[in-house]
Order: sequence, then structure tokens, then C-alpha cells
Amino acid sequence: MASSYSTDLKIELMVTGEKAGLWGDITNTNLNLVQQAIAGVEAISIAGGAQTTTLVMTDGALSNARNAVIKLTGAITGNQIVTVPNSIEKTYIVQNSTTGAFTVEFKTVSGTGVTFATTNKGFKIVYSDGTNIVEVELSSVNPIIEKILDTNGNEEIIFTATASAVNELTIANAATGNAPSIATTGGDTNIGLTIAPKGTGDVNIDADPLRVGDSNADATITTNGTGDLTISTNSGTNSGTIKIFDGVNGNIELTPNGTGVVKLDGLSYPVADGSANQALVTNGSGVLSFAAVGASAGQVIQVLGATDATQRTTTSTSFVTASNTLSVTITPSSASNKILILVSGSFYGGGGVNSAMTIFRDATNLGTAGGINQQNDLSLGAQGPLSAAFLDSPSTTSATTYQVYVKTASGGTAYMQINAERSSITCLEIKG
Repeated sequence: MASSYSTDLKIELMVTGEKAGLWGDITNTNLNLVQQAIAGVEAISIAGGAQTTTLVMTDGALSNARNAVIKLTGAITGNQIVTVPNSIEKTYIVQNSTTGAFTVEFKTVSGTGVTFATTNKGFKIVYSDGTNIVEVELSSVNPIIEKILDTNGNEEIIFTATASAVNELTIANAATGNAPSIATTGGDTNIGLTIAPKGTGDVNIDADPLRVGDSNADATITTNGTGDLTISTNSGTNSGTIKIFDGVNGNIELTPNGTGVVKLDGLSYPVADGSANQALVTNGSGVLSFAAVGASAGQVIQVLGATDATQRTTTSTSFVTASNTLSVTITPSSASNKILILVSGSFYGGGGVNSAMTIFRDATNLGTAGGINQQNDLSLGAQGPLSAAFLDSPSTTSATTYQVYVKTASGGTAYMQINAERSSITCLEIKG
């Protein structure tokens, strides 16, 4: 009986007693065919316009359709079809190394196959089932991958394992108008995502604008621990900063760059402190600055007063308080301001002599030796209104006391708040 050939790899199958003296050569040929099928790599040019390139599997001879890896090369100027014989079952790794933006289809002569898109210059793992070429989808298997290398053989991505892991990373593509996503998924309900640079390196996100938070939900930006949070531009070069300090009662600092200003709602704020008692004022064009503020000249800045409804008497011939409470201590806000002192009430002189009242600033009599107001007793005694007004220039910003003093002539008696009538003293600070 003559030799036959296997269906798939076309290896010669010898019959016992046949090919005397040739078994060694034929066996070596068969081994070469097997080697080609499991390890053979062949570059096949399909250069040119639209065409079909037919690969063959010849009985008992090395053939291009038997190779494990088929590398398609050449400059193509039209869509290409590459076929392998029908009725063979075999796996292939097909590499599209052509140049030119045209499709390349790899199929059986009579069946269907797989197609490289115009820009796909990669690899496909396929097999022939005897009728069609079928692509192996890696999504149908669960490979264990430790790393992914780039085209130069350098590490691009490294995968590490965690014992008993229940959470993972899911990467999803998207249809037109939607963004691909990277999400944490897994057995836990709430899972964070950690992106960690090496050493003091940065995490750069190329986005404009950069959006945070779930859709329509409130968002929080915070530090991972007790560090302060600083917001700046251009890695802090020629940039102002917003700095939030961590800790109880921590500050928030807004610092412009150079001669820049801090603007809030269109208002420009000064970058340096003003003087004591100054306030922020606007120029009407959105620019704020520190300036002295307060009343205009002649206007009242503060008012203080005191009253006394206790009858007071004295026979002193020099000015004394007679223990009255008509006393006001006032602190002027400027040494150029004036103090207007107003006194009203009742005053009585008895004993057939004159009585007088005056106003003292601390130890200084603001009136004359005869006082500011006098009451005359023409032997029957006289009771009249106690009324006085004096505009003083204390020329100080220290606390100053103004008080009513009274006296009488020799042999007389001076009375204040007789019959418990109420008297008052009022001090008004007037802008100078």
C-alpha cells in the first residue's frame, strides 16, 4: 500500500514494509514539517494593489501555510485577502507588518476569517477549524499577567498580587460622546482609589476643567493626614497661593504674587496692613484701601454723662467737689479733638454772700477765680438754675476727668441739688 498524508499538516504516513531504506529520510522530513508547524516563522510579502494571496500546504514538503507564525509584509495600495487551504485544522499567529492604510483579511479559501483594520498593524491569534478562520478572544480566558512591556521590551505596567483580594480595578471604554472610565469595584461597598507617585514625584492630571465629585453631589478636597493644603499654579512658580492650615483654629491664607491683589466678588483688597484705627474704604471703582474714618470736623464722636440728686453743701471759700457725683471721665480719640462740657441743675447761695461754681479738668480750673457761674444772696438767700457750658481743648488722648466744683464767700453756704433736685453733667467729644 502506498504512503498517505495527514489531513492537517500533510505529513507522510508510511505503511509497514514500504519505503525500504527511505524511512530515515522521510522521518527527518516529517520532523521538519512538524517543526515548521509548531515553531516556523515566515515573512510573506503581499505588496501591491487589491489582490488575493494564496498560501499553500503541500504534501510532505515545507510550505508557507504550515508556519506557526505568518508575518505579512510589503507596501499595500489596496485591500488585501490572504487565504489558507480548506479542510485543515491548525493554529496561527498572524502579524500585519504591512505599510499602507488598507484592510488585510486572513481566511480560508472558501470560508470566513478575520480582518485587520486599516490602522491595525498588530497581531492576531487565530485557528482554522477546517471551514473558517476563528480569532481567539483573550477575554474568554483569565491569564495571569505580571507585567506588560512596551515595543522596546521595557516594563510599561507591572501587576502585583494581594492575598485574598476582594477589590479590583475596572477599566471601561465608551461609545461616541462618552468618556472611558477607571473605577474601583469589588466586594466592599465603599472603596477608594489610590494613585501614588514615587518619592516626591507629582500626580499630573491633564484636564481643563478638572471636575471632582459624583454627578450633582457635594465634593470635598482634603489632604491625606495632617498636612496643610496649598493651591497654586505652575508648580508654585510666579503664582499666588491659597493655603489652608491643618489643626484646631487653623488659618486660611490668600497670598497674591508680587504686586498682585486679592479679589473677592470684584473688590480688590490691599496687600498690607494699615495704621491703627484705620478702616477699609472704597474708591468707588472696586479698589479698597486703608484710611482714617470717622466724623467730620465739628461732628460729635462720643457722648458721656453723669447725674447727682443728693443735696450737697459747703462753706469752703475755695473750690471743692462737696462730694458731688457730677464727674465724667472721657478718653479723646485724637489730641486735636475738643470736649464740650454742659452742666445743668440747681444751685443756691445763702448767708448774705455770693456762691460760685466752676468746672475742673483733672486738677485744672477751666473757669476764673470767680468761677463760671455765681449766685448772689441779698440777705434773703437766692436759688437759681445751675447752668454752664464750656468748650475745652485737652490736647491729649489719655483719660481725662471733668467735674463740677463749688465755693462760697466767707460766712456763707453753697447748696447743690437743694431739696434733692437732679443735676447733670454731659461731655461731648467734638471732631477737631
